Amino acid sequence: MSLGGPNILTSELISIDSLVNDGITVVVAAGNDNTDACTFAPAWIPSAITVASYQTGGSKSGFSNYGTCVDVWAPGSGIMSLGVQDDSSLALNSGTSMACPHVSGLAAIMYQHHAMAGTMTASQRWDLLTGSQRTGYVTGIPTTPVSVNLVALAPTSAPATPAPTDGVAAVGDPHLQNVNGERFDLMKPGTHVMLNIPRGMSPENTLLRVQADAVRLGEHCADMYFRQLNITGSWAEAKQVGGYQYVASQQAAKPSEWIAVGPMFREVKLKVVHGITEGGFTYLNLYVKNLGRVGLAVGGLLGEDDHTDVSTPSEHCGREFTLEVLEDERAKGAHVHGPSVTSVAAASFD
Repeated sequence: MSLGGPNILTSELISIDSLVNDGITVVVAAGNDNTDACTFAPAWIPSAITVASYQTGGSKSGFSNYGTCVDVWAPGSGIMSLGVQDDSSLALNSGTSMACPHVSGLAAIMYQHHAMAGTMTASQRWDLLTGSQRTGYVTGIPTTPVSVNLVALAPTSAPATPAPTDGVAAVGDPHLQNVNGERFDLMKPGTHVMLNIPRGMSPENTLLRVQADAVRLGEHCADMYFRQLNITGSWAEAKQVGGYQYVASQQAAKPSEWIAVGPMFREVKLKVVHGITEGGFTYLNLYVKNLGRVGLAVGGLLGEDDHTDVSTPSEHCGREFTLEVLEDERAKGAHVHGPSVTSVAAASFD
């Protein structure tokens, strides 16, 4: 909110508090009268992030309000912005209305990189936004009333999902990373829900649902590969009737491309890549990006759902793997300590 005035209105307090309680970050300009920001609205409202202005070199902008209601400082003097002459004109402008959008942009970055931010408290989101910061940077701030002296910097990037570069080639079994940045391998065959937006919604009512069939193609328990992928939900079906279906044996006629689904500014992008193992087995790899901008709780293995069960090898798998290692080493003439092949084989069929 790059606006302000001297009138302190309770209705503004109620409105902004309601927005913040709903998970929306509200950023407001401190005002341009070189006085106490607490005497201006909406700068005085505690639940909003009130932004004052500093200039090149770090000194307070001469016009900027200050005081205990200021939460953070941002560049606001001589900022290149849009002019009013026509759609392409530019102009240098100054004011806390120039500083305020800097912090709004940082908040947007924070939401993009931290998918759970919308369900956090306002103080938890503030901690994320100011995780990288400079304190004591701004000079020339009046000593009375006391102002915070904090400059927020861009939050540390924490990509929510794998995002390959152009020309990426699939290279192996699915190594997954969810929206919380947790990496794990798929160890359980069967049909898995990779994405479900919104989380917990039934398949027929989802905006986006990605379901994958995983099979074990090799002898190791970790040799899991996707053989079939279905992308459904109203977002996908708005782009293509029936959604998108992929089968590993049906090699794509053209190179894989990103599919963008969902409304503007909340689009999720998906790419399905065909691959082939050294043994000649075909498989699929799935890539997803922009989950952080959905604004909804994301379910599935790439979302917020628990992945412990599908990423934990069974005890049976562990014994089979041990047997294979023992056989390989003995075949090479190595002396292997431990149980005999016979005893391990018997154990693997318990």
